[in-house]
Amino acid sequence: MMRGSVVVVGLAACLLAAGCVRRPSLSSVPTTPVVASAPAAVTLANCTSSGCHGGSTSGPPSWENAASLWLARDPHRNAFFVLYTERAIAMVQRLNNWPTDQAPDDAKYLQFLEQRCTGCHAIHESSEPADRPEAYALGVTCVGCHGEASHWGHTHYQNGFRDANGNVNAEDVSHGFNDLRDLSERASACMQCHVGPGKGLNGPHDMNHDLIAAGHPRLNFEFSAYLANLPPHWDTALDEKRHNESVSATAGSFNFDAWLVGQMEIAKSRSALSNWRKTTAAEQQAAGALLSETPPWPELSEFDCYQCHHSFSSALFEKGDGIWDNWRQDQTADASKLLVERTGEVPTSEPLPLGNKVAQQKLLSNLFAQPPVSFEQALQALLSLDAWLADQDASLYPELREQADNLRKGLNACYADAPQTTVYSAPTDFQPLKRELAAAWQALGERLREMNP
Repeated sequence: MMRGSVVVVGLAACLLAAGCVRRPSLSSVPTTPVVASAPAAVTLANCTSSGCHGGSTSGPPSWENAASLWLARDPHRNAFFVLYTERAIAMVQRLNNWPTDQAPDDAKYLQFLEQRCTGCHAIHESSEPADRPEAYALGVTCVGCHGEASHWGHTHYQNGFRDANGNVNAEDVSHGFNDLRDLSERASACMQCHVGPGKGLNGPHDMNHDLIAAGHPRLNFEFSAYLANLPPHWDTALDEKRHNESVSATAGSFNFDAWLVGQMEIAKSRSALSNWRKTTAAEQQAAGALLSETPPWPELSEFDCYQCHHSFSSALFEKGDGIWDNWRQDQTADASKLLVERTGEVPTSEPLPLGNKVAQQKLLSNLFAQPPVSFEQALQALLSLDAWLADQDASLYPELREQADNLRKGLNACYADAPQTTVYSAPTDFQPLKRELAAAWQALGERLREMNP
């Protein structure tokens, strides 16, 4: 099911394609899956055997063909190849001030990727740097999400790996197994790369404003929308059934719970990332490092782009009412406090209300209680409603579905038609967008408040 039509969701938007400039050599990278030399450990080769997860892709997704389906269609498979596209090469040249009229040196290019990029764009089984790019050719493999498997990879199919309630034994969890049946665990596994910092060979890899300025897309990650659009290599019906049973939901709540869990995990990760950036910069400066040698602080990627990227003649500048990025404000605050500020309903001392229909309705009502003050806030509210509607029978709430669809179309149209000063600029004035959409937003909010859960 595709959701979130107001965002472009794609983990590998740039595909390896022929271009007009010569690139660093990638000729040795195979076009068919192989496994590079690695220490004795569980690798993709172990997972893809026909007796494990390497079954035929002709059948529906299940554990028997999970690895085959992942190889065939998962965008994580291409995560390393995008580093050799024209866009990626231009980014590296800008970051290093390399000449743009000739291809970078192959060895230097790979060395830079290992310093800044492979922490999120590839899995390398060895602790040593690779001497050839094919060591990363498979992109982000199974262990990137499921966890390093040398301890549990040879036992996870045996009786006793899970108890009668489906819980994994504590020893395997302590040795790196990520139990992705749990939505919080699943969302948390995404955050290392989609929020950061990624784990590189030489330390954390931070996707900061320097990379954005060079051309890297900003990490506007929203867990439930990405999950809904990711080609599944698992049984989605069984996945939802297990979750609904685990939270004792009388009716399905998987999609809305995924949205809610995602908000919390993103808030926690962004708060931790900001603290890590601040602490790292302070420690290195205290050790005598030059300011130019330490991580930038304050980190500009934590603020709304439009706070700086707007015309001096725009209403945002003239009125002095520029919007801080709602997701990145007060990053040092407790993450649950950020979610409380967002929804007004989740107490800081209580768990998330997964499967709680009454709480879900209150959350939705609060999100639509007032017209949005930014495009991103409007987007997040609509994504939460999309997730909630995805849990309901398709024959229910036709009026609400139509209202949401019309509101989304209106928001898209207003945003697209608003004057832009540069490709990074905000619309010159968000106020008319608010006025135009306020009535529709209010009507939808009133409808949500009238509904019985």
